[in-house]
Amino acid sequence: MDLRPYGEITSVVVFRGGEVVCEEYLEGDPDTLRNTRSCTKTVAGMLLGIAIERGIVPGVETPLADLIGEPAPPVTLRDLLTMSSCLECNDWDGDSPGNEELMYPREDWLAFALGLPLRAERTFSYCTAGVVALGIALERAIGEPLFAFARRELFEPLGIERAEWQQTPQDQTSTAGGLLLTSRELVRLGQVYLDGGRGLVPRAWVEESIRPHARIDDETEYGYLWWLRTYADEPGFYMTGKRTSAAAMPTTSATGSSSSRSSLPHHEDEDREQHQAARIARRQRPARDDERAQLRARRVSLGGELLREMTCMPCRPPTVAAERHRRDPEPERRLDPRRREPEALVLGERDPEAEREQRAEPHERGADRRQAQERVDLARPLTPHRRVLQHSHDCAAREEAERAEEMEEEQDVGERHDARTISRCRRPIAICGC
Repeated sequence: MDLRPYGEITSVVVFRGGEVVCEEYLEGDPDTLRNTRSCTKTVAGMLLGIAIERGIVPGVETPLADLIGEPAPPVTLRDLLTMSSCLECNDWDGDSPGNEELMYPREDWLAFALGLPLRAERTFSYCTAGVVALGIALERAIGEPLFAFARRELFEPLGIERAEWQQTPQDQTSTAGGLLLTSRELVRLGQVYLDGGRGLVPRAWVEESIRPHARIDDETEYGYLWWLRTYADEPGFYMTGKRTSAAAMPTTSATGSSSSRSSLPHHEDEDREQHQAARIARRQRPARDDERAQLRARRVSLGGELLREMTCMPCRPPTVAAERHRRDPEPERRLDPRRREPEALVLGERDPEAEREQRAEPHERGADRRQAQERVDLARPLTPHRRVLQHSHDCAAREEAERAEEMEEEQDVGERHDARTISRCRRPIAICGC
């Protein structure tokens, strides 16, 4: 059988009557471990059936909270087995708050599942987070790692010796996916259900698991973590994951497994990380775009205010007296008699102190170079270009300095020199968009 025409398929194994009738490998060999992905969920369902038969778990109507020992949404084990819980969780919907790609970057997967919002309906909704919670609850009920329980109760009796099971970030057995098996071993698990449990899984549990409990679409139904579908008028059941599946056809007593290229274990980490990064980036992009749009709108608003203010600016700095007269047309009525106003404060005359500041040089004796330069800059006409450059500086530091100066003026307004006050009046207003 040539697998190359089938694209990504890397292995196919078919059992019939307990014997291999077809086995092909495009990559690896019969001993290569392959990632079964979401077939792991079906294996978790097998283990739950064994735990119920052993009396470890009361039954499928047991509330999830009873097994995990902490508050949980009002869901039962049956709800999680049939993907029909009230959790707002849908892996097939990229906008769902319970989408599995939002869970994988988290440290606590159980907390993610328990914290999901609830929905009103209880229809089929494929939810990996719910099965993760189911697996952790089962592990706590058993009192040992779920993988150890699986090895003793299921794997070793079937001759499965090299299985590996991935864990969550908190070292819990992950029932989301990641169980590593060979293609033949995956077929053996399907054969167990085709044979009615083989005494390992209770027959009643097998029959209940492959009975329809939820409708997915016109052609597919869902049991207890098993997919149910009819092919060529022949009913069948199968477990499947992304690029990995195992199917059983009862009437022909045939089972088979197939895997694709990305189901090989050495591709798993890279594929999952790239996929998660892409999904998270797509989900966060709208929020970043909204934030940028708001920032642009704020900058446009501030820019409009700045332009309006610049259009009202004179091309040449007004005299101190003119500026004072513009703010207070009748200064003599509001002057504090305790203050001594300089004689130069007459409408139309220039202030000698201001003229001296305009002629000041950076190397002025007794003055700091930077302070002198600031006075020169303040005396220069503030063209629109220079004003825009001035507002591009550190706004936070400028506003802090303004606040400090205002507090100082309030405390010592009667003792400040008039020249200082005049220089203060000529300072531009701070408008920034930081």
